[in-house]
Amino acid sequence: MTALSERVIETRFPAEAAGRTLLEYLSGRFTYHDTAGWMQRFRNGELSLNGQAALPEDCPAPGSVIRFTPSSLEEPACDLRYDTVYEDDDVIVVNKPGNLVTHPAGIFYFHTLWYLLME
Repeated sequence: MTALSERVIETRFPAEAAGRTLLEYLSGRFTYHDTAGWMQRFRNGELSLNGQAALPEDCPAPGSVIRFTPSSLEEPACDLRYDTVYEDDDVIVVNKPGNLVTHPAGIFYFHTLWYLLME
């Protein structure tokens, strides 16, 4: 089980990207890094392909597992306060600020309601 403090992003290489290199796919699909930024992630060893160290020139087969374990992603500041309105064994109702993202997406991980509730 992955520690909550470690951010791991995992996806599968889609069939419609067949023939593209891993660098081309990542740069076009996950635009929070440009091509140079993704190259740095490869150099940092933050990417694996099917459990092996990934190279930018790899051409994955559809369904291949891409795993990104970023050393650091700076998340935008937001209001991390929320109030629990109601809670029982099946449901929790919260009141949260508008700029607090609900679940991990894109660059957001630690600054999410999901992360705060998991803690």
